Amino acid sequence: MSSEIKTLTWRDYYQMVTTLAMLFLGPAIWIRALSHPSPMAWITGAGFLGLGIYRSLAFTRYFIRRRKEARI
Repeated sequence: MSSEIKTLTWRDYYQMVTTLAMLFLGPAIWIRALSHPSPMAWITGAGFLGLGIYRSLAFTRYFIRRRKEARI
């Protein structure tokens, strides 16, 4: 068994980029919604932020598991 970590695939990069976009767009939409009160904008901003946080935690767990598998 090889102890080196495999290179990242295009899916890994896609997940990283879209997760970062959600983490930045969520608060931006939410803050912008404060100037024009709209429940739909609040829900959209909160949804993007929540989904971005969820995906970042899942991606972190994926990298930790992947690193542990490479050590075995």
